[in-house]
Amino acid sequence: MKKLTYFFILLSNWLSLSTHAQEPFIYPSVTVTNEEKINSPLLEFSPAFFEDGILFVSNMSPGKKYQGFDKKIKKPTMSIFLSKRNDITSNLEHPEPFALELTSKMHEGPLTFDRNAEKVYFTRNDLKKRRKKSAKLKIYESIKSEDGKWSEPKELPFNLDDYDTAHPSISADGHTLIFSSNRPGGLGGMDLYKTELKDGIWSDPVNLGNQINTEKNDIFPFIHADHSLFFSSEGHFGQGGLDIFYSTLDKDDNYSTPVNLGPPINSPKDDLGFILDRDKKNGYFSSNREQGKGEDDIYGFNVNHGDIDEYFYFNHKVPDVVEDLSVSCTDADANEPIEQMKIAFLPLNSPLIDSTMLGRDRAGKIVLLPQNGTKNNLSILQKAMEENGQVGYTNAQGYLQMALPKGYYAMIAHKDDFVDKIAVVSTSDHSISLNPKYSPGCTPVLGKVVNSRGQTGVPKVTVKLVDEKNQVITETLTSENGTFDACAKCGKMYHFILEIDNQEVGSTDLDTKNTSCDKANAYNIIIPINDEAVALKEGSIIELKNIYFNFNDAAIRAGARKDLDELVDVLNKYPDMEIEIASYTDAVGSTDYNLGISQKRAEKAMEYLISKGINPDRLLAIGYGESGIRNRCKNGVKCSDKEHQFNRRIEIKVTKSNLPVKVTYPEEQATPTDDQTPPPSVNKKPDSSNEYNTFHVVIGAFLMKANAQKRRQQAINLGFDEATITSFSDTPAYHSVIIKTFDDFNEAKAFAEKIQNDHGMKYYIKKM
Repeated sequence: MKKLTYFFILLSNWLSLSTHAQEPFIYPSVTVTNEEKINSPLLEFSPAFFEDGILFVSNMSPGKKYQGFDKKIKKPTMSIFLSKRNDITSNLEHPEPFALELTSKMHEGPLTFDRNAEKVYFTRNDLKKRRKKSAKLKIYESIKSEDGKWSEPKELPFNLDDYDTAHPSISADGHTLIFSSNRPGGLGGMDLYKTELKDGIWSDPVNLGNQINTEKNDIFPFIHADHSLFFSSEGHFGQGGLDIFYSTLDKDDNYSTPVNLGPPINSPKDDLGFILDRDKKNGYFSSNREQGKGEDDIYGFNVNHGDIDEYFYFNHKVPDVVEDLSVSCTDADANEPIEQMKIAFLPLNSPLIDSTMLGRDRAGKIVLLPQNGTKNNLSILQKAMEENGQVGYTNAQGYLQMALPKGYYAMIAHKDDFVDKIAVVSTSDHSISLNPKYSPGCTPVLGKVVNSRGQTGVPKVTVKLVDEKNQVITETLTSENGTFDACAKCGKMYHFILEIDNQEVGSTDLDTKNTSCDKANAYNIIIPINDEAVALKEGSIIELKNIYFNFNDAAIRAGARKDLDELVDVLNKYPDMEIEIASYTDAVGSTDYNLGISQKRAEKAMEYLISKGINPDRLLAIGYGESGIRNRCKNGVKCSDKEHQFNRRIEIKVTKSNLPVKVTYPEEQATPTDDQTPPPSVNKKPDSSNEYNTFHVVIGAFLMKANAQKRRQQAINLGFDEATITSFSDTPAYHSVIIKTFDDFNEAKAFAEKIQNDHGMKYYIKKM
C-alpha cells in the first residue's frame, strides 16, 4: 500500500470556507501574557519545560513539613512547583509541589532536565552547611527511577564550598552544562561558566569570557536546541535592571556579542529565566514588571506569524555573525554541474523588499511571490539585486560558497538558456541544492498550483506542458509550496495539465503568440486544482505539518490546533470517515520511553478532536515510537536537532472512507522497515533459533485498552478471528494486540509481511 505525503493542504480543499487563501504578508510579532493561574503575591520565577507544562521556583509553601524561612532575605525558602498546560487554551493551570523527595527546608532553585526528563540538575543550598549563616548554592543531580521517584540528589564535582554555583542549563545532547557562579577568576558578580561531560566525567568549568560576562551579574542561562544561549545580565546595555540577551555560536564555536531582546520581553524592571520551545514559537520568562500579581511573575509569550528567529531578524536583533551558505547547481535533465551560474542574494529586511513580495507556504515558511496582481516582483528583485545584492558564480563543479551575515535572503539563480530559480533562503540552512532546467531560446514560466479557493500551494502535483501537437514538452512535480517552473517559446500555444497518480485534476492554457519574448519578464501563472477530482481513499496518509512538541512534551500547542481544527471540519463534513492518529518520535532516548511518549502524543491529539465533538469510535490513537525513522538518524547516529525533528511527527491515516473518487498520490518516504527500531524488548531481527518456541505477530501496543480493542476489532473485521489482547511481562503497561502466533519464525515473518502488504498493518514479531 502506498504511503502518501500529499500533505494536509488537501484537506482544506474540501472545506466550505477559504481558510488558507493567501493573505498579505504580516511581519512577526510577540505577545506576552501574565500566567495568572500560577502567579501569587510572592515570588514565581525561573521556568523550565517539563512534560506537558513547566516547573518553576516559588516561595509559596509546599507544605508545613517542607517550609523554611531565610532570615537573610526575610522570606520563605524557595521550592519547585509544577504547572500543567491546558490542552484547549494552552494556558498554565494551578500549580502543585513537584517531587517532594527533592524538597527540603532550604532553597531549591532553578533546574534543567535532559531531553527525556529522566535526569534533573537543580540548584540547592548546601545541606551540609545549613547551620552556617550562609550556606552556598550548589548544583545537584538526580535520576528518575522506574517507579517515577527521584533518586537521592548527588552533588556535582565542580561545586565549591565557599562560592555559589547555580542556575544550570543542559544542552539538548546532554554534553554541555552552563551555569552561573561567583567563584574566583571571574569578571565580577556572577559569571557564566561551561563544563563538558566527557566519558562520564564533568570537565573543569571554563569562564565564557568578556564577550558574555560583565563586571556585574550574568545569570539564568538557557541553552536552546540550536545552541543559542539566552541569559540575563545587569552589565550589558539594556532597558533597566536585569535584561534578557542572546548570543549564537560563530563558525569557530565562539559566542557572538549578545543582543538585547528588547520589549515586549524586556522591561525597565528585572527580566530573567527565559526559555524557548524547540520550534521557537512559544516560551516563558519571569519579571517583576509593573502590573504583575506579585514580586516576580511568570509570563508566557508566543510569536505571531513566524518564529522568534524571523522576529529578531525583521526587528534587527540578529547577532553579528557571518555564516557560510553553500549552493550547488545541477542541470535538472542532464544531471551535470552548471558552471558560471550567477547567484544573487538580497536581505529580506532590505527596504527594497516590501511585504507584497512575500508570502508563506502551508508550513509557515517565508516564500517569494513572483507576481502580485500586475506587479512583477521578479523583475523588481532582479533589478534590486543587480544594484544592491551580493553576487557569486558557481565553479566548474557547480558549487558556490558565500559568507553572508546571519539572516534570511531573497535568492535568484540565473544563467542564459536556463530557467531562473528564485527562493527564500536562511543562512542557518548552511547548504541548498538547485536544479535549473536547460531551455534555450525560451521565456521562463513561473507557476503555482493552488486549491480552488485561494493561493494555498498544493505540493507533489505532476505538471505537464503540452504543445499544439499534443506533445509533452516538459513534466515536473510541484514543490512543497506548490510552485513549479517551465520554459515556453514565443509565438506558441501551450496547454498545462495537472495530474495526481495519472488522473487529471486541473488544466490551463498559455498563449505566447502575442507576448514579449524578453527573458527578464517571466510568465507567471496560477493553476487551481479541481476539488471534485480529488478525494482521499482508505489507506491515505497525511502528515500534520504544524504539530510540534518540546522534548518530553505531549501537550497540543496553539499552532497545532490549526491543523486539528481543519481535521475536525473534514470529519464533520464526512461523518462516515474514520482515522488513525499515528505518532512518531526520533531515536534519541530509550525505545520504551519513545514508545510511551508517542502514545501520549497521539492520545492528546485524539482527546482534542473528541473535545470538539468528534465521536471517539471514529478515532484510533497509536504511538509508534522510533519505529518510523525516515532518515539516517537511527540509534547511535549523531544528528542535528533539525534532522531529528524530521522524524518527530503525527500522521493521519484514513481507515474508512465512503468518498466516491479513489485517488492515490506520489510516494516520498518509504514505510518503515525491519532494520528500524522496533517497539520495546523486541530485537530488530528476531532470532529464529530453537532458543525461542513462540513467535507472536503483534500489530500494535497501546497504553489505552480501548485503543487495543479497536485494533483487535479491525483485525477481526479482516477475518483474523483469533486476534487477542495481552500484556507482556517486560512491557506490562501496554496492551499488545496479537493477530497470530507461530512456532516458526520464518512463517511468522512471511505472514507479517503479507498483512502489511495487503492491509497496511505495521507489525513487530515478539519472540517468547
